[in-house]
Amino acid sequence: MSSIVPVGKSYRAAVARTGHKRQTKTFKTLEEAQAWADGVEAELDKLKPSEAHSVSLLISEFRKLRATGERPILHGSNQNTQLKFLDEGLGTFAADKLTVQVLTNHVNWRKGQGAGPYVAHDELAMLKRVITSMNALLGTKYEDTVSPTQLLLVNSGVLKPASGQRDRRPTNDELKTLITKAPPLLADIIRITCILGFRREEVTMLKWSEFDEETKMIWVRDRKHPRMRTGNDSHIPLIGNSLEIIQRQTKTSEFIFAGISKEGISDKFLELCEDNGIEDLHFHDLRHEAISRLFESGMMIQEVALISGHKDWRHLRRYTNLNPQSLHSKELNALVTL
Repeated sequence: MSSIVPVGKSYRAAVARTGHKRQTKTFKTLEEAQAWADGVEAELDKLKPSEAHSVSLLISEFRKLRATGERPILHGSNQNTQLKFLDEGLGTFAADKLTVQVLTNHVNWRKGQGAGPYVAHDELAMLKRVITSMNALLGTKYEDTVSPTQLLLVNSGVLKPASGQRDRRPTNDELKTLITKAPPLLADIIRITCILGFRREEVTMLKWSEFDEETKMIWVRDRKHPRMRTGNDSHIPLIGNSLEIIQRQTKTSEFIFAGISKEGISDKFLELCEDNGIEDLHFHDLRHEAISRLFESGMMIQEVALISGHKDWRHLRRYTNLNPQSLHSKELNALVTL
């Protein structure tokens, strides 16, 4: 049941329901407080006893929770894919029936579909995140059976946890396959991203009006920055064959790579990887590949930063997963024979 009490010039609404965590919130008006309380009760009414513990319902509630904040689950994201497979494989199970054996069977099912040890490990980690979040939101106490399952399967070599930072780089054969099999627009987006390390939203926002063919430069506006949402712009040199890639695009819009959204890039890239058996490769890994290649070509860190847009050079360290063989092509003039 809900209750609303005046607190000074405000109103505090509270919703208490057996089996769920008590929720409270303060509003300026009685109408706002009542509307919020009615909304919370309506959501709780959906959690009928017969389906309150289903994994599918918890996943649905988790998606709603994320949608209300600044980190919604995007359609083309890796998280969306993880939730999709969890729902497909475990959705009909009650959350209090997720034993180690049930989760092990799910991992084996995913392996049969082609999921590797890293992918399957990350999917279980997502399930743990869903259950933990729903325990906090709904006041439930579902047992964590994910952790012992991961421990068992990691020790047996079935699962492999990812390292602290992703270091996945596409092989040359994988890049050749992606570019060959992709539609022309996506193929060129892949090409230029592997050269200049663009993020997907940066590619879609490149404009003809900010492209200078004579100086071989282009502006990249509002680049991602931990403290700046706008105004973090970079003037980028079009190195390699990035100039030619831009020149061959058709001028159908103010945007150079028109006709595809950032979500569309993720969707099409994921589909392209799945269709060609390329596992655990994200579009953002192409940025990692580009920056690593810039270092391997002999560029200094300040030169790489001009292209990547990093203001703090220390942040480039996580991208420099270098190929040791590339050192053979560098002239090490500082070496002296003693």
